[in-house]
Amino acid sequence: RTLDPSLHGCPVAVVQYNPFEQGGVKSMSAQDVRARVLDRGAKDFENHSLIAVSYEARACNVKRQMRAGEAARLAPECVFVQVPTRRSKADLTSYRDAGAKVAQVLACGGVIERASIDEAYLDL
Repeated sequence: RTLDPSLHGCPVAVVQYNPFEQGGVKSMSAQDVRARVLDRGAKDFENHSLIAVSYEARACNVKRQMRAGEAARLAPECVFVQVPTRRSKADLTSYRDAGAKVAQVLACGGVIERASIDEAYLDL
């Protein structure tokens, strides 16, 4: 949604990068993903697992680890986005950058210890 604010309020799901689906997935930068972010339905991601689901998609009973094809049947208006890739691997740079911004805000409230890309402990 940061890449495309028009998605606010829409059901959105992020599909797992799958290098073995349809002969491999080409490298996609954040710019490429931005261009594909408006793909509706799961035609390109039918067998991919979902790794993140918006609250709007959850309201339609879409869940993490569900296949994109099943999610599309439950929420036909759902937008599916692929994680950016680089050199045939998932590129988590944008996720790391977002996590660093959140950690910076939390650090204003106390001592923070990063545990993973999306998890931290805050001593108050």
